[in-house]
Amino acid sequence: LNCIAADLRRVLRKKTFIIMLVIVALLNIGAAIPAVLAHGAEESSAKFALIIGALNQFTGIFIGIPVFLAVFSDDFKSRAMQTAIGFGLSRAKLIVCRFLEVVLLIAECYVVLSIVVFVMKIIAGADMNAFTGIMKNLWLTEIEVLCHCSVCMIIVYIMQNAVLALVSFILLMSGFLDGIVMAIEMIPFLKEHNIKPSCLFANYSLSEAVSGKAYFWPIVFVAYIIVPIIITMIVFRKKELEF
Repeated sequence: LNCIAADLRRVLRKKTFIIMLVIVALLNIGAAIPAVLAHGAEESSAKFALIIGALNQFTGIFIGIPVFLAVFSDDFKSRAMQTAIGFGLSRAKLIVCRFLEVVLLIAECYVVLSIVVFVMKIIAGADMNAFTGIMKNLWLTEIEVLCHCSVCMIIVYIMQNAVLALVSFILLMSGFLDGIVMAIEMIPFLKEHNIKPSCLFANYSLSEAVSGKAYFWPIVFVAYIIVPIIITMIVFRKKELEF
């Protein structure tokens, strides 16, 4: 708990983290302006759901990047990891701490954004259905961010560097790897035999879950949070620290 509290204080003081959160909040405010200027509740609700919903597709990247860098990249630069291990915290507990920090920070950001969107909903006069739909998609995106962060933690602790892991995180969040897998599935041999490599990749079951199919949630939780954390613990257990 002391480790988590100390690192959260460090992250929450970072200007880049605060600035990015403010920028995302302002983008949501700006996106809601057409709904505020719309004539009638129906038009206002339609514009509110359309524009804010489109913007929130990128919120995961906007929020995930500064959180990922603040927790993992600065962990090596600031020697926070070295200090925690030196005080007797095991490497396994350290990894759990860092993931919990990501969960808390991202949840905090999404709470702030939810409040901003709710205030703009009141100002715009949008109906509750539009707001509920946006909130559902917004918070499901948070789950997606956490899953991708968990997977990319493996790269962080293998390389002891967050740069390659951050690139992987961005590719996962942008759907770039999904596009590659879908292109592979178009190979005539695979298509003819109904072989779908997408079944083996994270974004497949993850996208199914965030589409509302509840029976995929246990798969997502185990395969893309629990398993990556365990793998990270195993690979980092005996790895020589490079700082």
